[in-house]
Amino acid sequence: MVPTAPGAMRERHPGRPDRVPEMKWLAECSAPALREAAGLVAPELGGYPVTVPGSAGKEDPLWHSGSVPVGDRFFAKFAWSRPAALRLAREIGVLAALAREPKVLFLPEAVTSSADPLLMITRRVPGTSLFGVAGSIDPDHAARQLVRFLAALHHPAARQRAEAAVGTLTGPQLPPATTRTLRERLGTWIRPDQRRTSSAGATGPTPCSAPLAGRARAR
Repeated sequence: MVPTAPGAMRERHPGRPDRVPEMKWLAECSAPALREAAGLVAPELGGYPVTVPGSAGKEDPLWHSGSVPVGDRFFAKFAWSRPAALRLAREIGVLAALAREPKVLFLPEAVTSSADPLLMITRRVPGTSLFGVAGSIDPDHAARQLVRFLAALHHPAARQRAEAAVGTLTGPQLPPATTRTLRERLGTWIRPDQRRTSSAGATGPTPCSAPLAGRARAR
């Protein structure tokens, strides 16, 4: 490995199916670093606003990654440490493998990605929280969509395609969550009218192994 900038390294793994041939992660978690990387990967996004919330609560290098909006049409996923970069590189490889025919439906659409600098741009899809529209949609239609997605995702052929691209898959890695972390992140996942009730109930520690990692959406 040879350094390319403070905190950013270029790493080679020739002949290794579970690693990209070459990758360089961001030097730091900052808007300027992300804008520079995005400008190299997708110059047409150079004028879009980017806000990076910072690395607070991510002391472990394994979780030195982020996903932030680029304007109102895209998301950028990036990393600023080697362990997090390896995870992101595998994610890019898996999404690319499952996007090929016969593709797994309803996965994030990767508009573009790069290993040097390591970055993935996905398309932002308009949607509403499933819980917010549960009473106004056809539950059978929603259930059929969910069943189609899960059946395709967990089909043995999907795993074989993913492992052919990135190597053997292991179980998910989730960051530990303290009560303080959950309180800080809860506001992202609830509506304004739910905050008072949620705050009143969050007075003591709650046993939990991981923070909320996603949100159900209905189209």
